[in-house]
Amino acid sequence: MTTHENTHASRAKAEIEADKPAQLLVTIPQAASLLAISRSTVYELIWQQELDPIRIGRSVRLRMSDLEAFARGDNEAHSPTATETVDR
Repeated sequence: MTTHENTHASRAKAEIEADKPAQLLVTIPQAASLLAISRSTVYELIWQQELDPIRIGRSVRLRMSDLEAFARGDNEAHSPTATETVDR
């Protein structure tokens, strides 16, 4: 592949990525990676009610908006009143 073809392929991939809708929920490992902390620390933040998880069956997810707010230092992102559960 030539440099021109490689650049074109990179641009096409970037355009496809830009058209994807933003991911609303992430897994614990994804959240840990995004925040550059360990999975254990994510669970600790959940336990301390710094992050409010969503349970879908047995799966645990976190809102991207909550992670962004946490990273900004905004404590009012999603007030943790009770853990939300979705039955399927």
